Amino acid sequence: MKPPLLAALALLAAAPAAAQLPEYRVPDDPAFVFLGVTPKQVDAPGSAKEFAFAVASGISAEGKAQSGVALGLAPADVFRVAIPVQRYRSGRPAFWLYNLQLTLGTIRAAGDTASTDFAVGGRTLLFGPDPYADPAFRAAIRGVQRRCLFAQPQVDSVLVLQCANAARTEIVRAWMDEHWNDASLALAGAYGRRFVGSALGENEALGWSGWAVGTLPLRLPRGGTRRPRNLGQLAGQVRYEARESFAATVPRRDDWSYGVRGVLGERDYNAFAETWRLLGSTAGEPAARRAAWSAGVEFMAAARLWLSVGVGERYAEQSRADRTVVLFNLKWGISDGPRLQD
Repeated sequence: MKPPLLAALALLAAAPAAAQLPEYRVPDDPAFVFLGVTPKQVDAPGSAKEFAFAVASGISAEGKAQSGVALGLAPADVFRVAIPVQRYRSGRPAFWLYNLQLTLGTIRAAGDTASTDFAVGGRTLLFGPDPYADPAFRAAIRGVQRRCLFAQPQVDSVLVLQCANAARTEIVRAWMDEHWNDASLALAGAYGRRFVGSALGENEALGWSGWAVGTLPLRLPRGGTRRPRNLGQLAGQVRYEARESFAATVPRRDDWSYGVRGVLGERDYNAFAETWRLLGSTAGEPAARRAAWSAGVEFMAAARLWLSVGVGERYAEQSRADRTVVLFNLKWGISDGPRLQD
């Protein structure tokens, strides 16, 4: 049962709470993060033919790169990669491939309107909570399908589908309630180049970024064969970024940051404490060091809507980028995900 304060906040939400893993996350769109843009529309080709057409549309009749391209795709879907269920296990190459997501984008180069910046990025889950990698979960789904199929005196495809979907939703919810804080490791990276004068044959490296996010469960063992009780999660994140210089006043940048965060609670509300450090250096300048910490509580009021209140340099720094609202004489930050997710 949720604490009274959190239950009261839930009544103020515009939409009902939805399941979301309270873990640090690698970027959903690494290429766009690298370019520093948020496209209004991202094309998602569903086949190799559509992908080839989308890439070709980013090249003008004169053979020059065009800005404004934004693509997101899952190679396993686009190229119809069939992965046998026996090979689909968390921590195996087939699992990595199936969870691989790619993004590509182009924008007009800053300070050089004749040139075009291009970036390609990818993210995948090396291992982590995935119900379809659990044989017991798949067996439960098969059992539901059989029960729904033979529960009707006369086979009705619509009723069978409704029965199976409703049962599957409950099974997924129950599985995630037990596994939301399972150990996980996700990686993401992005690489960029600049097409000078937008000519494909004249290009220079922009740099690259990399992210790694790992989590470990915090659980309390219980006697017998009962599953340990979930208490929370310990998460860590590392990011590296290197940027080339294209102007005498903008030196090459080379920095990385890392953070560690402990969470006690459930997957939709928790108390947290974290520490974070940024290490950076630029050509001809000494390394700059900055560290911060924070602690507080956060609550998922609705899908991609988190409310949080806390103290510390890290919390104050993040809150400046979020919207805020005053509830119960407290200033709550509003964000689309848990703290330290980027």
